[in-house]
Amino acid sequence: MFQDITPPISKGKMLIEKYGNGGFVISKVKYSGSVIVFPDKVINWQIDKDASLDKEVFEILYGKELLAEFASAEVFLIGSGKEQRDISDKIKHISKENNVNIEIMDTGAACRTYNVLLAEGRDVAAALIDVE
Repeated sequence: MFQDITPPISKGKMLIEKYGNGGFVISKVKYSGSVIVFPDKVINWQIDKDASLDKEVFEILYGKELLAEFASAEVFLIGSGKEQRDISDKIKHISKENNVNIEIMDTGAACRTYNVLLAEGRDVAAALIDVE
């Protein structure tokens, strides 16, 4: 007999169900392209997949609209595409000064980690670069 290991997720929370083919399926809704995922909403993220992550990460973290949301998250995950990339020490330092815990990994790992943290009831956010 199979045991169901699907973590219980509170109703209304954004669960990442699938990724690939240039997009994501999050709580039964398909999104094309890159996204920023919070437990209660998804935002399309316009990013050049080949650009350095520094400018893009700085803009989403410290843009006027999202700063409070990222500052309240325990963990901010960055899914950097097919392979793990890094951000500069300057951005890491600025984030640490503002109490934003950044974890960078490939997009697949970021999706899985987001779901685990969400299931644990943690306040998590993720910026995810789509993969083909």
